[in-house]
Amino acid sequence: MNWKKNESSLQETKRKYKEMKRKYKEEKRQMKEENKEVRGEMKKFGLKTIPAAKLALCRSDYSKYVGDLLDICFGRETLSESVLKCNKNRTSKKMS
Repeated sequence: MNWKKNESSLQETKRKYKEMKRKYKEEKRQMKEENKEVRGEMKKFGLKTIPAAKLALCRSDYSKYVGDLLDICFGRETLSESVLKCNKNRTSKKMS
């Protein structure tokens, strides 16, 4: 009896996974369609001009959006060595 319950639970988990996968693929397809519309457009941020398609991929949460925008404008290598990421190795020495 117990194994039937486990098998039923497993089937339910598989069903939920398939549904989530289907939703993910649908959302991804919709994003591709939306990005086709803005593919040729460019947006200017200060001295940088970036493709609107990349901007459309930024996450909607404010702090994540800013992080995504920084990655697009400056690149991850630059940011990993930057003060913007609060790198402790770049702090100034104490004067005695």
